[in-house]
Amino acid sequence: MAASAPARQVSKSFSAKLERMAWPATLQFTSFGVRIGVRADDNAILEQALPCLPSNLRPSRSVQVDRRYSLFRAEGAASGDAPAYFLYADRRKLAQGRQLSTVIEALESDVNFHIARTSQRWVFVHAGAVAWKGQAIVIPGASFSGKSALVKELLAHGAEYYSDEFSAFYASGRVHPFPRRLCLRDDQKCQTLVTAKELGAKTGTRPLPVALVIITRYKPNAVWRPRVVSTGEGVLELLGNSLTARSRPTQALAALSKAVSTALVLDGPRGDAKATAASILRILDWAHAV
Repeated sequence: MAASAPARQVSKSFSAKLERMAWPATLQFTSFGVRIGVRADDNAILEQALPCLPSNLRPSRSVQVDRRYSLFRAEGAASGDAPAYFLYADRRKLAQGRQLSTVIEALESDVNFHIARTSQRWVFVHAGAVAWKGQAIVIPGASFSGKSALVKELLAHGAEYYSDEFSAFYASGRVHPFPRRLCLRDDQKCQTLVTAKELGAKTGTRPLPVALVIITRYKPNAVWRPRVVSTGEGVLELLGNSLTARSRPTQALAALSKAVSTALVLDGPRGDAKATAASILRILDWAHAV
């Protein structure tokens, strides 16, 4: 069974029932200044969820959180029915399914989105990011624009992984690692979630200056022949993909302007991700040498 959508507000009585349940497995942590709580009715469930939570999380002893997730299993209504797994965020049901992995995927997605949307000190942008020789390459774009495929090929060429869906920028303009499992889609749009480690790549650990902004979208049979565009166009592209451009426009503009201030910005449709990735790294190496 697939994850349920949209999330629904539950009744106060059910909310009270959630609070009365036994939660032997709990975790409170902060990530990018956002306080998150995750609890489960079984230690094994939380253990399976842990690898899908932000890698930079800082465990916290405080029970005060900005968002609390509840993961639990309910036995089948009839004898022999498979159990169902449920995920709630505060009082909203986010997902349910016969497979625990389905519910954990929904947890991973919502945790990352909530952090990206509500973090107050960082500006998050829909963008993939990798590191190459101490500098960052940022690829802004909406879902299904081909970011993940291009990130995957850059990793195959030796780049370090920073992000697949959201890139985090601090006021200094540097991009911080915000790694989640890469979401790779095949020709039938079926998705597979894989870690950078499973792809044989390293994950970056320190904030880096941005050297290259790639504005591109996959187009079948296209040959990547990008044109150099202005810094202003690069800033506008990042702003257009920012989660906080409307709620905190001054902060977003300041951080993203600094991020692009010394970067090369390239724009153009691309075809094959492998060939494009190799070309991107050659361009950056050339720019370093000039």
